[in-house]
Amino acid sequence: MFDIILISDAEGIHKPDPQVFQRAMARLGVDPGQAVFVGDHPEVDVAGARTAGMWSVWRRNPGRSQVVEADAVIDELDDLLPLLGLERSAP
Repeated sequence: MFDIILISDAEGIHKPDPQVFQRAMARLGVDPGQAVFVGDHPEVDVAGARTAGMWSVWRRNPGRSQVVEADAVIDELDDLLPLLGLERSAP
Protein backbone atom coordinates (compact mmCIF):
# COMPACT_ATOMS: atom_id res chain seq x y z
CA MET A 1 0.00 0.00 0.00
CA PHE A 2 2.97 2.34 0.50
CA ASP A 3 5.83 3.11 -1.85
CA ILE A 4 8.20 3.59 1.07
CA ILE A 5 8.07 3.34 4.83
CA LEU A 6 10.56 5.40 6.76
CA ILE A 7 10.95 4.69 10.48
CA SER A 8 12.74 7.48 12.28
CA ASP A 9 14.35 5.18 14.88
CA ALA A 10 15.88 3.07 12.12
CA GLU A 11 17.06 6.24 10.34
CA GLY A 12 18.60 7.71 13.48
CA ILE A 13 16.77 11.02 13.01
CA HIS A 14 13.46 12.08 14.45
CA LYS A 15 10.69 14.51 13.64
CA PRO A 16 10.64 17.50 13.64
CA ASP A 17 14.17 17.35 12.17
CA PRO A 18 13.65 18.29 8.50
CA GLN A 19 16.15 15.60 7.46
CA VAL A 20 13.62 12.85 8.12
CA PHE A 21 11.12 14.53 5.78
CA GLN A 22 13.82 15.28 3.19
CA ARG A 23 15.00 11.68 3.28
CA ALA A 24 11.47 10.43 2.63
CA MET A 25 11.05 12.82 -0.30
CA ALA A 26 14.41 11.80 -1.75
CA ARG A 27 13.44 8.13 -1.63
CA LEU A 28 10.18 8.94 -3.37
CA GLY A 29 11.92 11.16 -5.91
CA VAL A 30 9.72 14.20 -5.20
CA ASP A 31 10.41 17.82 -4.40
CA PRO A 32 8.87 19.55 -1.37
CA GLY A 33 6.38 21.32 -3.63
CA GLN A 34 5.05 17.92 -4.70
CA ALA A 35 4.76 16.51 -1.19
CA VAL A 36 1.99 16.59 1.39
CA PHE A 37 2.48 15.44 4.96
CA VAL A 38 -0.50 14.61 7.14
CA GLY A 39 0.08 14.46 10.86
CA ASP A 40 -1.72 14.73 14.16
CA HIS A 41 1.00 16.41 16.21
CA PRO A 42 1.35 20.17 15.68
CA GLU A 43 4.99 20.62 16.69
CA VAL A 44 6.47 17.36 15.50
CA ASP A 45 4.48 16.58 12.34
CA VAL A 46 3.09 19.87 11.04
CA ALA A 47 5.96 22.18 11.98
CA GLY A 48 8.54 19.62 10.85
CA ALA A 49 6.93 19.19 7.45
CA ARG A 50 6.62 22.94 6.96
CA THR A 51 10.29 23.42 7.86
CA ALA A 52 11.15 20.86 5.17
CA GLY A 53 9.10 22.87 2.65
CA MET A 54 6.25 20.38 2.38
CA TRP A 55 2.57 21.21 2.34
CA SER A 56 1.37 20.30 5.83
CA VAL A 57 -2.05 19.03 6.82
CA TRP A 58 -3.06 18.72 10.45
CA ARG A 59 -5.48 15.92 11.24
CA ARG A 60 -7.29 17.58 14.07
CA ASN A 61 -6.74 15.81 17.36
CA PRO A 62 -9.66 16.18 19.79
CA GLY A 63 -7.19 16.08 22.69
CA ARG A 64 -5.49 19.24 21.45
CA SER A 65 -7.53 22.42 21.29
CA GLN A 66 -4.71 24.71 20.24
CA VAL A 67 -4.42 26.77 17.09
CA VAL A 68 -2.15 24.98 14.62
CA GLU A 69 -0.30 26.70 11.80
CA ALA A 70 -0.90 24.20 9.01
CA ASP A 71 -1.64 24.63 5.33
CA ALA A 72 -4.91 22.76 5.86
CA VAL A 73 -6.85 21.09 8.66
CA ILE A 74 -8.91 17.91 8.36
CA ASP A 75 -10.96 15.90 10.82
CA GLU A 76 -10.81 12.53 9.03
CA LEU A 77 -8.43 11.10 6.46
CA ASP A 78 -11.34 10.92 4.00
CA ASP A 79 -11.32 14.75 4.08
CA LEU A 80 -7.90 14.66 2.42
CA LEU A 81 -9.08 13.43 -0.99
CA PRO A 82 -11.27 16.41 -1.90
CA LEU A 83 -8.68 18.75 -0.42
CA LEU A 84 -6.17 17.36 -2.92
CA GLY A 85 -8.67 17.37 -5.76
CA LEU A 86 -8.90 13.58 -5.83
CA GLU A 87 -11.85 11.22 -5.84
CA ARG A 88 -12.26 7.99 -3.94
CA SER A 89 -11.92 5.03 -6.30
CA ALA A 90 -14.53 2.29 -6.28
CA PRO A 91 -13.64 -0.77 -4.20
